[in-house]
Amino acid sequence: MINELYFYGKIIAFLLKGNVVRPEIIQRDYDKLSRTYDDYFSRYVGKYSRELVRRLELAPGSKVVDLACGTGTLSLAIAESVGEKGKVTGVDRSQGMLAVAEKKCRARGFSNTTFVEADIRDVFTGFEDNSLDAVTCGWAIGYVNPQDLVSAAARKIRNGGKIGLIENVRDTLAPIRKTAVKVAQELPRHFNQLMDLHFRLPKDSGDIKSLFMGADLQVLDSWEGDEKFEFRSGEEVLNWVLHTGASAGFDTVMDRAAKKECDELFVRLIEKDFLRDGRIVVTHKFAAGIAQKEE
Repeated sequence: MINELYFYGKIIAFLLKGNVVRPEIIQRDYDKLSRTYDDYFSRYVGKYSRELVRRLELAPGSKVVDLACGTGTLSLAIAESVGEKGKVTGVDRSQGMLAVAEKKCRARGFSNTTFVEADIRDVFTGFEDNSLDAVTCGWAIGYVNPQDLVSAAARKIRNGGKIGLIENVRDTLAPIRKTAVKVAQELPRHFNQLMDLHFRLPKDSGDIKSLFMGADLQVLDSWEGDEKFEFRSGEEVLNWVLHTGASAGFDTVMDRAAKKECDELFVRLIEKDFLRDGRIVVTHKFAAGIAQKEE
């Protein structure tokens, strides 16, 4: 009980002081994750990103910006959709992720794609208002102020242009999230910083629609989905977390000197609470939507 009170007291203090994980820390972690990101994440959920592109129904020759493009799953699907006369600009803060995206682009022979290292909050300064046919953002609106980002994107697309979003919802990866909180509650002395991503994630597709309506866009489509992952042990879960974006920024939440202690406690707790019939089931949940700027 004392540990739990100490833990929540720290959360309040962190919020008041703005002691949250900085964007450059998240960028550093994505650089490290870039080599394994596709193997552990994109190979399973990339199909949902490609489904977003299919539903966008982009016309050949379209000019599109893909925010937080990562290893290029959305960007390459868009490049194929818009054809040689189209233009795709993939934007990301992580040099490591961009390097993977560029390598995949060269391997596919695309000449209509450019990748830019930049913060997705600042990139629109390089584009005129009403100049883009579409903007997409996959798995990243929670890293910024979502409404500000969508409103900025809305100013840059032409009349009839579209915005497509796909994002984790708040209760995604519930066993992992709940176990991580328990670790911090049991070891509050090692709890150093707050990861505030969770507060900005959409609750469901209704929140995605609200973002669009807040930017005076016409909602064309919205949906939800999930992908289930099964693990045989807590060690397998931890290994998966450490090789995907699920761990980006979280290294600094707990004291790095106590990493071994925290990891071992995570394994014990997730097995105790969620190991059933020899497996731990973790569900990755997401929401997506498409909106259009009225002509």
